Amino acid sequence: MNSKWLTTNIYSKQTFANTSSWNKLEPFALLLHDHGFGGNYDKFGRGGLMDKIAIHAQIKPTYLLVDYNTRPWRDYTKLEDVAGDHGGMHDMARYLHKRN
Repeated sequence: MNSKWLTTNIYSKQTFANTSSWNKLEPFALLLHDHGFGGNYDKFGRGGLMDKIAIHAQIKPTYLLVDYNTRPWRDYTKLEDVAGDHGGMHDMARYLHKRN
């Protein structure tokens, strides 16, 4: 496994956990994109480490921008009236979800 990918994924999850627990501030939005080929330390989507951190800290963003290949977190609904957008290195479709 590429240690750069592993380090980046661990830091992103730890940053979210630290920032949230310091101030109990909810981020406005998060981008969730589960990469293939084992590039993630763990999933960002439903059931993954980032989801578990948010549940434990009781802090969840208002919006999630979710890649088509990633499961949104529980208690979020896809905004059907908002068109998806393509982004990232591989131009993947992403869709906006709002917390219920």
